Amino acid sequence: MISDVERVNRIVQAVRAVGDPEKSFLEIGCGTGIFSIEAARHFGRVVAVDKDPAILEVAKRAAVRAGVAERIRFLDADVFTLSASDLGGRFDVALAEMMSIWTIEEPQVLAASYARKYLLRAGAILIPDSVTNIAECGNYDFEVGDVELRTPVVEFVSRSAFRLNTTSVVAQSLDLQTVYEPKSKGVIDFRALSNERVNCLRLSSLIHLWRDINFYSTDTLMPTTIVPAVNDLVVKRGQVYQVAFQYNHGSPIADAVFRLME
Repeated sequence: MISDVERVNRIVQAVRAVGDPEKSFLEIGCGTGIFSIEAARHFGRVVAVDKDPAILEVAKRAAVRAGVAERIRFLDADVFTLSASDLGGRFDVALAEMMSIWTIEEPQVLAASYARKYLLRAGAILIPDSVTNIAECGNYDFEVGDVELRTPVVEFVSRSAFRLNTTSVVAQSLDLQTVYEPKSKGVIDFRALSNERVNCLRLSSLIHLWRDINFYSTDTLMPTTIVPAVNDLVVKRGQVYQVAFQYNHGSPIADAVFRLME
């Protein structure tokens, strides 16, 4: 994802905005290390954790080339197995950049909750600090020939058009200062803009990194995604209807359940 300039630039801006040589910085899932390398220029102590040893070697070499290797402690580990003592104490700032639509597939919320509970100081800064999940209802042709394939579709590579039936609605606001359970569920209210057989939702997420620094969506990271409902619902223009949803953070989006209700 390092070729995604929008993603990289926005996160770098957030890291710089909270930088303080008197504070400590933890990156959960550091990948190629580009954000920990940036953090090493602004923080007094930096620890970068990743459970993929191959990508961690890439990060270490990048840190050497950047001239900051001695300022970063790289740790090959699953963050969910670590305690604050394993890392040399609790942290003032943490970055858990595991973005996915609605925080479903990546363990963004789980990692943030774990860090908040076990690895961060009271009042610590977490990047991102909140997520707004957005939904629209509509109609989509899930048929391929004579076969209906009700599976999630990334919109920019979809074979058909999403036919919009509602305005965008805020489905969830997740404050990552809060510790969450793995399961998430709720009910969303919609109003039909047209007569339609509704059979799906279009999902997107607005990631609030820090204060006025936000990230929405690009084709390579968190592209808008069309997800099928488990049922169809014929609606009339002006009709109010609902969608009940349920999913587990850190699980396949195909396992999420969206049910249309009158």
